[in-house]
Amino acid sequence: MWGKALEGQTLTLLIGKYRVRSYSPTGRATKGYFAYVLDKKCLVFLKISWRPLSVDIPTEVDRYAQLYAANVPHIARLLCGADTYHDPSELVDRDGKPVPLQTRNQSWLNNPNLHQRVQTRLVFENFGMPLSEYIDSRAMVK
Repeated sequence: MWGKALEGQTLTLLIGKYRVRSYSPTGRATKGYFAYVLDKKCLVFLKISWRPLSVDIPTEVDRYAQLYAANVPHIARLLCGADTYHDPSELVDRDGKPVPLQTRNQSWLNNPNLHQRVQTRLVFENFGMPLSEYIDSRAMVK
C-alpha cells in the first residue's frame, strides 16, 4: 500500500459493517468503513472501490499525491492506498507476479469504451460526519 510512513509495512485493520455505500447499478461500487488499526490503536476510514484500469486515468492515490505536493488545504489525509491483489500463493500471472483483483464482465459486452475495473483500497487518517447528519451549513463550519 502507498504511504511514506508505511512503505514496506502491512497495516492490520479490524473492519466492521460498511458505513457508506453506493446503491447505483453503475459506477465504482464504492463502500466506506470505519476501521480500527490494531498496531496504532486508532480509528481510520477505509474506502474500497473499483477504478478503471487505464493508463489515461490517474489513480486516486496519484491524485492525492498531486494535491499534497501542491499543498492544497482541507483535504483528507491518506495514510495509504493501493490496488488489491489476489494472494500470491493462490494466483499469479505467467511471470510469477501477483494478479490484481479485476472485473471480467466487460469482455462479454463487446464495447471498446468499457474499461476493466481493479479493486482499490484507500485508508484515510481523518474523517468527518456524513453531510446528512449536519443540521445546516452553519453547523458544518463550526
